[in-house]
Amino acid sequence: MSQGSEKGGEVLGGRRVLVIEDCDDHLLLYSNYLKLAGAQVAAACTEAEAYARLGEANYDAILIDVKITGVLSFELMSEIRKRGHRGALIAISIYDASAIQQKCFASGCTGFIQKPVLYRPFIQAIWADIQTTSDIQS
Repeated sequence: MSQGSEKGGEVLGGRRVLVIEDCDDHLLLYSNYLKLAGAQVAAACTEAEAYARLGEANYDAILIDVKITGVLSFELMSEIRKRGHRGALIAISIYDASAIQQKCFASGCTGFIQKPVLYRPFIQAIWADIQTTSDIQS
């Protein structure tokens, strides 16, 4: 990220990001952070909504809470990959256990963000993961 873009601005300028999160407060926080950084944001609160959103656009990044409505999201992560998403797939979790992180990566995730989320590290992690997956696809 350039010096000027670290303050917010358009660091994610026009990137499409899908946020899969069942907690309204977290969904609002993540969406606001992403919009502040210039992203186009779509949201899903359930697995069914997530599957519907996958067919609506090609996303540069998908952020997914590890636990949605009481169920761990590893199967959804794998299914996102099976359905052709090649961009960043970033798990977000309160859990910091390495076993959880390893399971996320084994399920197709390219990144992991630990809650609580702060603006600058959140956006920097997403930007870095988008850049990495873009380089791999090139």
